[in-house]
Amino acid sequence: MRRAAVVLILDPLRKEVSLLLVRRAVRESDPWSGQMALPGGYMTGHDSSVLDTAIRETQEEVGINLIDHELLGRINDVRSAKRDLVIIPFVALLKTKVVLVLRKDEVAEADWIPINDLVRSSVIKRCIKTSKGELEVDAMQYRDEIIWGLTLRMINDFLTRLNDRIEIPPQESESSKDNLMMNSSSSGLST
Repeated sequence: MRRAAVVLILDPLRKEVSLLLVRRAVRESDPWSGQMALPGGYMTGHDSSVLDTAIRETQEEVGINLIDHELLGRINDVRSAKRDLVIIPFVALLKTKVVLVLRKDEVAEADWIPINDLVRSSVIKRCIKTSKGELEVDAMQYRDEIIWGLTLRMINDFLTRLNDRIEIPPQESESSKDNLMMNSSSSGLST
């Protein structure tokens, strides 16, 4: 089984704590071509561990050197039976401001999505066009972007782990949107 690593990169220095998502570049050889995803990729023979894969791929795709930031741990591995692939998702917290440098042959664009927006989003059924035709899938919509498949599974796992530790303000005032409150209990991440 092939192995890959991705990173849920959190930026607490923004107006709201946000998660980095990328839109994959459109390429025939990429089964996730044009989709919303987390930075990461396949493990190669040069990587001594999946963490090395996560660090290398993040640097290559978006220009963030994870060595300069805090690794919080990892969440549940995700398996894709269709691709004979296991993906190991890590979670990292930025310690300083970063400037994204996208590798355009792999990443078409990137966006920081506020965690509170993801928490408030509901999973809906959507028809997605794939190379094998249209599929009805569980998806989350953020603005005009559709998040689905393996990426949605990893984000949902992460959000579930935060569920007991986040206070979502009941109203939609500007000041309430800016709050993301975590209590001091365990993060639910494994290292």
